[in-house]
Amino acid sequence: RRPFHSVRLMKFIENDLGNDDDNAEDNAVEVEDMKEKVGRVIRSKGFFWLCTRPTEMMVWSQAGGLFHLTPGGQWWADSPRALWPCDEESVEQILSDWDHSTPYCRE
Repeated sequence: RRPFHSVRLMKFIENDLGNDDDNAEDNAVEVEDMKEKVGRVIRSKGFFWLCTRPTEMMVWSQAGGLFHLTPGGQWWADSPRALWPCDEESVEQILSDWDHSTPYCRE
């Protein structure tokens, strides 16, 4: 697993996602272009990280040409253990999802 390259991600968003709300007619054309370039992605959602911000989790939520990118906080790998949940079940869940080879991309 690798982080997203921030410049390439921004180019994808600007050029391929079809998210131009200023002109609905052009937006429809851009969405059709997006379908040809990246396939017909109806919905997608997940966590990721950028190469420029390796300790910060980002959240992607997309439906058609509309999307949200929001900060999701720090990865558990970068959070002091004192800030982790206190209950054993939550800690077990964190550790079961942990990828020790690349701690930032999956938790």
